Amino acid sequence: MLTLARRLLLCCALLPCSVVGADEVGRHWYRYFDDQQQPVLSDTLSAAALRHGYQVLDANMNVIKDVAPPPDAAELARRQQLAEQQKADARLLSLYGSSNDARRQMQSRLEALQANIDIKQGALQRAQSEREQDTRHAADFERSGKAVPAGLLKHIAEEDQGIRSLQSDIAHLRTSMDSTRNDYSKVIARLQSLEMHQTSNAPNSSPNPASSP
Repeated sequence: MLTLARRLLLCCALLPCSVVGADEVGRHWYRYFDDQQQPVLSDTLSAAALRHGYQVLDANMNVIKDVAPPPDAAELARRQQLAEQQKADARLLSLYGSSNDARRQMQSRLEALQANIDIKQGALQRAQSEREQDTRHAADFERSGKAVPAGLLKHIAEEDQGIRSLQSDIAHLRTSMDSTRNDYSKVIARLQSLEMHQTSNAPNSSPNPASSP
C-alpha cells in the first residue's frame, strides 16, 4: 500500500506553478522517491530515480511520462524463462504441428520398434532352438564316451554369444519404446496445453441474428 506521502506526491505537484515564466517553458521536472522512500522533485535525474522509476513533468507539473524502474533479478529470470518457453513452444509447433500429429508420429515409431522386436525375438527363438539341438548332439558324444568335436563346441559358444546379443538388442528396443512413450507424452501434453490456450483466447463467434418475424 502506498504511503500517504507517496499518494500525495503522485496526485499533486510538489511545487505550485500557476504562472509559468518564459524561461520555464520547455523545462522538465522529475518526480520520484529516493532510497529512503521520501518524495523528491528535481530538474535532474539521480541514481535513485533510475533505480526506483520516476515521472517526467512539464513546467506546469503535468505528467508527461511514467518511467518504470528496471526489472530486478527475479523479473529478469522470469522473462528469460518465458522467452525460452516460447522458443521451445515454437519449435514444437514447427516439428509436430498439433497434438494429433505428434500422437500419430509416436504411434508410427512405436510400431516400427515393435516390428524390430518381433524380428529379433524370432531370431532369438531360432538361435535357442539350434543351440538346444547342438547341446543334445554334444551330450550324445559324451554319453558314448567320445570327445565332443572342437568344431561343435566352438559353434555352441558362438550360439551363446549370439543369443546374448539378441537378448541385449531386445532389451534395448524395449527401453527405446518406453523412452519414446515418455518423450512423446510430454510433447503431446504441451501441445494440448497450447491448443487449449489458443482456443480459450480465440474470439467468440458472434451470435446469429434473430430471425425476422
